[in-house]
Amino acid sequence: ALRSYKILRTRILKRLEAQQWHSLAVTSAAPGDGKTLTAINLAMALAQDPATSVFLVDMDLQRPSIAKYLGLNHGPGISQFLAGEATAEQIVYDIGIDRLSVVPNAQGLHNSSDLLSSPRMAELIRFLEAESPRRVIVYDMPPALVGDDVMAFSDYVDGVLMVVSEGKTSRIAL
Repeated sequence: ALRSYKILRTRILKRLEAQQWHSLAVTSAAPGDGKTLTAINLAMALAQDPATSVFLVDMDLQRPSIAKYLGLNHGPGISQFLAGEATAEQIVYDIGIDRLSVVPNAQGLHNSSDLLSSPRMAELIRFLEAESPRRVIVYDMPPALVGDDVMAFSDYVDGVLMVVSEGKTSRIAL
């Protein structure tokens, strides 16, 4: 599996560099297709490249899970930032992996697509994009067919990686 993520990393880095892009949304057609594990492993593989720093952002606002997968006990996350209860600096966490920072979320939000296109979200995106040195931003998004979150957020990203579960994801869903 590690080899596969390194191949994916190299392909993505080449594409990002060629287009001068810096952000990527990771989604799938339906829940359970492996998009969050792909986003986490891709972010870790990207951070292994000495020339690449990464933000991994949990944008699955209805069913956040990056913190749980990483065993991250944290304070404020995206929910608190969007509610005006935390600053952008307070929701970025160092998880002990060089060149990788995580922006987690602990609680699900029901009005997620509205929040994704809110002024506070735009403020967070500006903060992440202004980080120096420039970082690749990997957004773990909800499944595309679950709601309109991916469409509401698409203006903020340079590219989308669609995760397909072999033998599970149907052609119709794609």
